[in-house]
Amino acid sequence: MHGVQGAFVGPVVPGDTAILPDGSKSGGHLNIVLCEPVGLDDKVILVNVITYRKRWQDSTTVLKKGEHSRIKEPSIVYYENATLVRMRDVEKLFATNARAEKLRPDVFERVLKGLEDSPQTPPEVLDLYRESTETKD
Repeated sequence: MHGVQGAFVGPVVPGDTAILPDGSKSGGHLNIVLCEPVGLDDKVILVNVITYRKRWQDSTTVLKKGEHSRIKEPSIVYYENATLVRMRDVEKLFATNARAEKLRPDVFERVLKGLEDSPQTPPEVLDLYRESTETKD
């Protein structure tokens, strides 16, 4: 859904993306919400995407140009940097930064599979993800 000047509006849901500032030279990276809020703190998993430059980087999920409008060159989902964030904080971040379009379902499924497959996913992130999938059943 679009609002004023092409901004995406509405609730933040899994698969939503935004360019969030992170102190990098580019000013920020694409971030993806990976699950519905879980637990008393209503936490979600937020993971960013970085340019794939070095062979030693975790290449569990490589995104190619065309798989999202913000992907201009081969990029990886940076599972090592995945974090647990309260949903209300994510909503504030997405409201005040460059929100982008939702990931296509096929790409989002690859990102979720990679979260489970990557040796770099922090244990607490994997635990919250598994808890979020249990609550759906």
